Amino acid sequence: MRSRLASLVKLAVSACLLGVLLRRVSLREAAAALAAANWPLLGLALAIYVGTVPLRALRWRALVRAKGIAVPLRRLVVLYFVGGFFNIMLPTGVGGDAVRAYELAHDTREAELAIGTVLVDRALGLLVLLLLAALALPFWSGPFDPWVAWLVGALALASLVGMTVLLAGRPLEALYRRLPRRLGAFIDRPVLRRLYLSLSGYPGRSLAEAIAVSVLFNLLLVVVNQLIGLGYGVHLPTGQYVICVSLSAFASTL
Repeated sequence: MRSRLASLVKLAVSACLLGVLLRRVSLREAAAALAAANWPLLGLALAIYVGTVPLRALRWRALVRAKGIAVPLRRLVVLYFVGGFFNIMLPTGVGGDAVRAYELAHDTREAELAIGTVLVDRALGLLVLLLLAALALPFWSGPFDPWVAWLVGALALASLVGMTVLLAGRPLEALYRRLPRRLGAFIDRPVLRRLYLSLSGYPGRSLAEAIAVSVLFNLLLVVVNQLIGLGYGVHLPTGQYVICVSLSAFASTL
């Protein structure tokens, strides 16, 4: 019930924002912008974006393999395309992740591991993007509100600390031992325990591979957005695209 209500609220907010945008934008001007767009650049942006899907599947495969699950890369690519479709169609930016987890769980009969790898895959992608945004802050040209720097820095730091604690495992184990007995017994249920194990304990080599692929993917994502901007005659520094893409990606997960 709560998830349905949250989806309805997100849908209503999205509809309101779209309505406000349509009221402020002239449809004639929008049509003129489309007519004057540089379609070869837009086509190149589309081609690069489609080409990043196998990259994301490679990142996911590194995590899946680390948990001893053998899934063909082709299958993971298909699941990423399906997930991308649901991300667009559903009133949430993570609906596709739920579909990916469900399909992988159906394929492998390992529900907790499927959910865990999808969550870590999403978190690693967002973490790398936020860190890139933090690194791009000094290269922002022109004035900008200080809250942007604080927000990007805080999100990057929080993501880095959270992922480190989660993947290291030991800090969480120490916290678990200090919990009240009843709460600890609840968390120690087999299902929750397996889910926790699916979120932690990844080998360093697998994480390094996933992070390297994530860096490449996010850089290409910035290039895609910059090409789209150039296709419509918008010229902005690359650093600004990095920050804007990072914040929009974070907002899509809420």
